[in-house]
Amino acid sequence: MLPQQIADLYNFARICVLKFVVTEGEKLMIFYFTVSKDAKDPRVMQEAAELGLVANLISIVCRFIFQPLEEIAFNVFSKLQRSEAPKEPSSAKESKDDKDENESNSKPDEAVRILVQYMAAMLGIGACAIMFSQVCSEQFIHLAFSKRWATPSTVRIMQAYCGYLMFMAANGMSEAFAYGLANEDVLLKLQGLMIINAALYTALNLSFSAYFGIIGLIYANCINMGIRAVWSLSISLNDHNRDRKVKTSPAAFWLKVITHQYFIGLVVLGAVGTVIAQQALNYILQRFIIN
Repeated sequence: MLPQQIADLYNFARICVLKFVVTEGEKLMIFYFTVSKDAKDPRVMQEAAELGLVANLISIVCRFIFQPLEEIAFNVFSKLQRSEAPKEPSSAKESKDDKDENESNSKPDEAVRILVQYMAAMLGIGACAIMFSQVCSEQFIHLAFSKRWATPSTVRIMQAYCGYLMFMAANGMSEAFAYGLANEDVLLKLQGLMIINAALYTALNLSFSAYFGIIGLIYANCINMGIRAVWSLSISLNDHNRDRKVKTSPAAFWLKVITHQYFIGLVVLGAVGTVIAQQALNYILQRFIIN
């Protein structure tokens, strides 16, 4: 095996381990709760079961909405990266190509414009989930699973997990942009980010679970995803802006996202939908379930 292949295999194995830690850490901590000395406490086992129930429920949104959008965005950014890759100009066309390149760098950034649209839509969906969970969690759990599961702790877990959904949306789209446009230098920086993030995530899980209980795992995930989203986007934007005349700072990017028509429209639609859903759920429970 060639030295370069060994180095690539080592990097791939390291990325797999880090990905496993940051994506499956919650499940490992739930397992720790169920086998620890406190596992005999019925409340601990009940909360672990409630977290598993809510996590499986929310994963439907991730699999059928977020994941397809992230894959589409990654493919779009990859195509943009290939189309903007520098080509060797011929001597006859060198001056014309330089002029076209300068003009393209002076135009608004197509990749950032697309990212703003996708990010605004993803965060808008997350905002809708937060509004719905704050108002309708108990009624929805009662209707979907039974009154036995509609406990105050399940409601708190669902509300926290829907907040986590927004952080997942931001991180997923940030990484789609980062890896879609990444070069070797950016990939090395992202690997370094994952190493730091894995260590921080482990520490957050241990400390938050000790202080907040099992719901602290969700809080740790929120901080973990928030750091990954902001950091990976900053790395990729800084590299993307390096050779462009029209630059977009991370602060300007997030301002564009929260003022975009997709985000505002989805927030308004989510507020109206939440009110309607609350009335509909109350009617169904009173008319067909409770009575």
